[in-house]
Amino acid sequence: MADEPESALTTRVARVASSLVQIHVEVAKREADRDKSRLVRAAVLGAAALVLLGLVLVALDAALVVALHDRGLGWAPALLAVAGTNAALATIFFIAASKLAKEPIMPETRGLVQRTIAAFTEA
Repeated sequence: MADEPESALTTRVARVASSLVQIHVEVAKREADRDKSRLVRAAVLGAAALVLLGLVLVALDAALVVALHDRGLGWAPALLAVAGTNAALATIFFIAASKLAKEPIMPETRGLVQRTIAAFTEA
């Protein structure tokens, strides 16, 4: 008979622990999906920056330099103007990608796990 209250308490604690684990898993899944989406967007923006920079350098740089030269610029100033434009575009894309990638990963899940562990260890 003395085992019944302990058994009931053990069952209740097990149910609470199970519920907490389920909540953690659900929050982690939601957060992981959100973070995965953000990181994929950051990677796509970074890749787009590299592709655009490469395309500009290969396909348009020579034509732009010639066009600037035809308008009266010397070869060196024309080359510098095109290189500066390329650098500015690349910088804009890399800054955008960097901002997306710097956000903390799964902050809600990490906070929830820390609070749960603290609740169990503080008793």
